[in-house]
Order: sequence, then C-alpha cells, then structure tokens
Amino acid sequence: WHSSYVEMFSEHGFIAFGIWFSMIVGTLVSLTRLARAARSRGDPRLRWIENYGYMLRASLIAYMVGTAFLGLSYWDLLYHLIFIAVLVKKFALEDLEKNRKDAPARPATLTQPARAQFQRGLGSFRAFSRLPSRSSPGGPAIGCLPRHG
Repeated sequence: WHSSYVEMFSEHGFIAFGIWFSMIVGTLVSLTRLARAARSRGDPRLRWIENYGYMLRASLIAYMVGTAFLGLSYWDLLYHLIFIAVLVKKFALEDLEKNRKDAPARPATLTQPARAQFQRGLGSFRAFSRLPSRSSPGGPAIGCLPRHG
C-alpha cells in the first residue's frame, strides 16, 4: 500500500478507519490541552508536562506525515506513543491536582446581590478591601471575613 490511511481504510472500512484516526487525533488534542494547562499554571515544577506533551505531539505528527507515504499502520511505534501519552497524562493530572491543592486559597468574592446585602446588613464593604491579596502567602481560607469591632 502507498499509505497507512489507505491501508486502514481499504482493509477495515469506514468504522475501523474512523476509530484508528480518531485515536491519533484524540491523542494529539489531549496532549495539546495538557501542555496548555501546565503552561497556564506558570509553575516551573510543571515544565516537564509541557515538554513531554509537545514532544509526544511532535512524534505523532512525524508518524502521521511519514505514514502518508508508507504503509505502516500496524507498526507498533504508534501504539507505544499513544500508551506513553496516556501514562504522561495520568501522572501529569496527578501532579496538577497536587499543585492545585498546595496553592494558597483565594479570598472570597461576592456577587452583586450578595454585595448589596452585605453593605446593608453588615456595614461598610470597605472591610473586604483589608483582606490579603491573592498573591500573599498564608491568606485566609475562602469565606473568612474580618471581624468588626
């Protein structure tokens, strides 16, 4: 055969070709989202997730380009790359979850109706401005308000 795409389609039909192709494209999309999620955290300890995500994605794209000219649809490299991508995602999600739990808690924010009720019932809303900023270490947990004298 001249290409893996033609080979899979001609030997297995529409359904199997769709499953095979969606397995490749789904892995590419998953790796892209994972790398972006790690980058958006801005934590240098999560840089490995971004690196693995982009390099596995580059390997899959190289496979897709190469197999457009070669019949390598049963070559085990594709399935190894997909399996490695699944493992990287599993460990990366665990690491992202652990880092999310370690992050300092953000101060509470109020919606517009709650803000109006707060101003009427508890006094000035300016007490909220004395809460530590989001970047301050050891800030109060969500929902902690300063006491009025």
